[in-house]
Amino acid sequence: MEEIIQKDLPIEEVELSHDEAVNYFTSIKHNYSVALINTNNNDIVKCASIDKFLTLFFRPLGKSTGVIKKFDVRLSSDKNSLLLLFPTNAKPDIPKDLKEIETKQVAKSYANSFKYSKMINIECVGHWNKFVISSPTKLRELILTMSMNQERQINQIADTIADKVINGKVKFIGIAGPSASGKTTFSKKLGLSLKSRGIETVVVSMDDYYKEPKDVPLDENGQKDFECLEALRIKEFNEDLKKLFKGEKVKRCVFDFVKSKFTYLENDILCLPPKDSGKRGVVLCEGLHGINPNGTPSIPRDEKFYIYIAPLTPINSDEYNFFADHILRLYRRMIRDFRTRNRSASGTLSHWFGVSKGEKKYIFPHIDSSDLIWNSSLDYEMSVLYPFVYPLLRTVNVKDPNYYLACYLMNTMLHFLPISDEEIEKTAVMREF
Repeated sequence: MEEIIQKDLPIEEVELSHDEAVNYFTSIKHNYSVALINTNNNDIVKCASIDKFLTLFFRPLGKSTGVIKKFDVRLSSDKNSLLLLFPTNAKPDIPKDLKEIETKQVAKSYANSFKYSKMINIECVGHWNKFVISSPTKLRELILTMSMNQERQINQIADTIADKVINGKVKFIGIAGPSASGKTTFSKKLGLSLKSRGIETVVVSMDDYYKEPKDVPLDENGQKDFECLEALRIKEFNEDLKKLFKGEKVKRCVFDFVKSKFTYLENDILCLPPKDSGKRGVVLCEGLHGINPNGTPSIPRDEKFYIYIAPLTPINSDEYNFFADHILRLYRRMIRDFRTRNRSASGTLSHWFGVSKGEKKYIFPHIDSSDLIWNSSLDYEMSVLYPFVYPLLRTVNVKDPNYYLACYLMNTMLHFLPISDEEIEKTAVMREF
């Protein structure tokens, strides 16, 4: 690698015909690339080239190999994989401590997800696209298989938690994850699954305890920081929790994101089973800060069960690239913002960088302290979202500062073949968006 950097080899964009691309990638045994080329069916295939070696082109790369001045290669803590590390604008010095760069639970979840995808013969986008164009029956069966596996996982989580609640060890379940992870639907599903095991659940959302905008603190740039813990009415939230644990009744609080106001509902009363009833109950709470111990200082850690949820997409585009989970979350949020918050695609893109910054600061440091991780994505999701998100991205004006990001997101979506949502069950996690 150091030798390649020293040579400062140019990185060029080249175009091949469809047949030339298939022949080349077949010759070097890049089967993921071949599958994507064949299912996209474009007559011209764009590639990136270094010294006559080609890969599929997904995004602009550096002008030459010499742009990389510093890098490091480390063995992962489980000794099963290599970590290729680069400096960033935020961290110009590559961290020496693995704890700063490696999230063990996420790595384990990715490995489990990829193992399952491989079992159902979907290792890359091209494999998925083949199912889309195969037959309606095969596609329907595959969607059902993936959905049933996800429901099975939720039931397994419920089994794990139920034992702890029944034994009186856990009274609060905190669920957190980055934006558009599916926390709300997952919370409801888990609550119902616990209820079927004889456990009463009270589901609350930390988002409903937002302060009104005038009371939200500012970040270092003078902008309202809606992602910080101080943007929530933590004192009131914990007071409501204390009342619930004492067996008292509490009015449900809801936050209207269109009007930016919170309200306590007179006719929606929350309560846990009385202690002398012989029944067991638990508070199930989801939100950006659901696994942050500072969000629930009134509850001892050993009485809390933390779940981190995120769409950890295991699907590869080719041999070197995969679709990062933040892209899927961005698609999800764009649709939901348009539908429920009266926000344009450009508005979502403008807010996204602040959201991402908040996630890195307020969620990611707590991932490995969670009790388990749940992957909320399914391989079919990008194809189902396609007809909803693509028209929204087309509305971003060419003069908009987010135009080129919108173009990248559109081009990324084009690798998938779209499908109808009619086969997706009404209670699926992705229906939240």
